[in-house]
Amino acid sequence: MMLLIIFLSLLIETIAELNRAITPHGLLVVDLDASHPSKSIHQAVLKEKSNAACQARLQHLRELISNNDIARAIEVALALKNRQNLPDSCKHDKIVTGIGTIYTVVATPSNKINGTVIRNSKIRFKNDERVLPCVSATGKLLYKKNEAIAGFELDNQFVKAETSIICNYESNNESRLVCEAASRTLHNLTLAQALLYADRLQGVRPTPQGHSVRRKDEADIDDFLESAGLAYDTPLNHATGTKKIIYIPVCQKEYGFGCNTGTGFNYGLTSSTHGSNLTLYLQKLHEVSNEFFLSNSYGQLQLAATILEPLQLDYAYASCDTLTPLDYWGSRSSSALDFMTYAKVKEVHGIDVVKDFDFNVIVNRYCPGFSWSGIGWIGFPGLALNLRAFDYDASMIHELGHNLGAEHASLMSGGAKGAKAYIDSLDTWSEYGNAHSTMGRGNHEANGVYYRGYAEFMASSKIIFDWLSGSGEIASVTPYSYSSGEAFCSPCGPITLQATDAGTIQFLGIPVAVEIKCEANNRYFFLEYREVTPSSPGVLVSWTTVSYSTRVAENSVLVDATPDTSSFTDAMIIPGADFTVYCGTSGTNYPVNIAVASSNNFGAVVVTINSAETSAILPEASPKPTPDYGVCL
Repeated sequence: MMLLIIFLSLLIETIAELNRAITPHGLLVVDLDASHPSKSIHQAVLKEKSNAACQARLQHLRELISNNDIARAIEVALALKNRQNLPDSCKHDKIVTGIGTIYTVVATPSNKINGTVIRNSKIRFKNDERVLPCVSATGKLLYKKNEAIAGFELDNQFVKAETSIICNYESNNESRLVCEAASRTLHNLTLAQALLYADRLQGVRPTPQGHSVRRKDEADIDDFLESAGLAYDTPLNHATGTKKIIYIPVCQKEYGFGCNTGTGFNYGLTSSTHGSNLTLYLQKLHEVSNEFFLSNSYGQLQLAATILEPLQLDYAYASCDTLTPLDYWGSRSSSALDFMTYAKVKEVHGIDVVKDFDFNVIVNRYCPGFSWSGIGWIGFPGLALNLRAFDYDASMIHELGHNLGAEHASLMSGGAKGAKAYIDSLDTWSEYGNAHSTMGRGNHEANGVYYRGYAEFMASSKIIFDWLSGSGEIASVTPYSYSSGEAFCSPCGPITLQATDAGTIQFLGIPVAVEIKCEANNRYFFLEYREVTPSSPGVLVSWTTVSYSTRVAENSVLVDATPDTSSFTDAMIIPGADFTVYCGTSGTNYPVNIAVASSNNFGAVVVTINSAETSAILPEASPKPTPDYGVCL
């Protein structure tokens, strides 16, 4: 009986592993069985081996991609065991694993509340000059620099799988796997080893849970990553130090040389506040933006500006809306706004904008046909403003945030209002909904004055920028064993948390943020104490997926800790209150209670974390000692 129980236990564990294995498309592809909607197409190919059957399969793949059924297209194309029997004439879709860079450009709509996000991604593989449009089953591609990528190519388009490794059974041995990753072949892997490779290639920290792995496996993977040229977990400096930024005002050809014909740039604050002097307006814009970055980075990032005189470009105002704004990191079309601008600067000033400066801002004379106020590359330099000059443009720091690698600050007004660490109310998703951050719809200035604490970057962005590090500035809490369900916090804390919006690190050794590890890979709740808020000071909670090794974070999702009110301006947990979030996935809960109390330290609070629905006892600040004023004579 005992042997039977052990056998059943191992069987259940193996099934669980297999279920996880096939979740990332392409990691381990089983047969397209009779229940799969694409099975008949595949069977016809194997049976007939005819050109007509191959063309039917090709058309099927094209229709799946056209209908945005990317997940199913990946299942059909990456079914390696099935592909072995396909005639060569059927293999129109080419499987690719390699080292690639994903370039994504995102435009900020003029109306952040109701506007539509415009996002476009392309990919370039190492040692391949081609740039291909890129789509994925997740719908949104995060920027990647020299990352392990897998998928298939069809019709000069790349379809990216959710995993970086594609596996099949070894010949005549279905207990071992042969896998492709980063243009390399890995033989004789167990399922646990393949899953570990998949995790590490996706940037998951080397803390395997639920896998039977040895230290040697970790060493082998480290050697593999090094040999593939995947330099993970290396410190960055793109967001620290003094960085050179160039502002390049450009206008349509109707406004003449120097953009002085007609109204030119003589509108908005340029006209009303700066005596029709665009340079003075841009100096003020830079001054306010630089104050924002100095404060948010705790003095670690400063921008040194060069401001050029306006340049006339050869495109018409009447057709400005047909112009591709940014394409330098994409196909490099000579008719794109950035490409034309960089060429004009080179012609007039002899400056190589991309090589000579860390960041560049194209200040485009307002084009009413553009639906965006700003547009920028994610993780790469280059942005453009569709200048209205109504204010000192929040789009400037928003788009520069994209250049540094930040995604949007979002929220859900339905469901649990962000309290669950997954999207549980997609129909109420607001891409720019978080007014507490510039990456949402927050504004950092009023009348040309920067107000410290306004519209800060969320803590997760500060972490990937390396403005906050693990050296005492981030407190990490794992409330559960997500393999066994064991609770670890009963409670955890109290943890003193200093203000994240103070502009400086006020107390050495006291955390500026708390990360709470969730069940999903690289998913965390972040706690940050905000003193400057539209309501009362308190702990702002959000969640996101962060890869520490690759310094990439997805959209942050704001948690509304006062869900009974209609506003998110009071989303904080104020001292004396507590709130419960859920660290599980859609099939699990894992409640975590966060209790907040005042602290003796000015500019700080105390948080206590409990692995339960209910609150731990709120920590109380010790009474302050009565001052000794001595004796009055």
